[in-house]
Amino acid sequence: MHDDMNYEALQRAMKQGRELNAEEQAHVSGTDAWLDSAVVKALEAKPEVRIPEGFAAQVMAGLPESPAAPKRARRFVAPWGLITAAGLVGAGLVAAMVADPAVLRTQMGMIFEGLVAAEIAGIALWLSLVRQRAG
Repeated sequence: MHDDMNYEALQRAMKQGRELNAEEQAHVSGTDAWLDSAVVKALEAKPEVRIPEGFAAQVMAGLPESPAAPKRARRFVAPWGLITAAGLVGAGLVAAMVADPAVLRTQMGMIFEGLVAAEIAGIALWLSLVRQRAG
């Protein structure tokens, strides 16, 4: 390599975009090739890793003791969804009987009322389960 090269002047010239002379160009090209080979050699070299005896125990001993997770108190959540659904189904049946008692006597009327009751009960059950998991 060129030991008498002024590296600061060379860096300034490269930053300014000045065209390098032949000696500077040869130095830069040689440096790039050397740097590339050094990087490749370093990447291909496999380091020898040695883990000292008792390393894991030392690390664990140095960690602060973690507190136990506090237990959440289970509280009773009233099934308001189910209570509301039962009330709505009952009110619907009473309203249907009051409006036209003959409707409940037909097969389609009974199927419709049962379907509505099942839907309301399903939604209420689902909502009460979601609320119990959240609380």
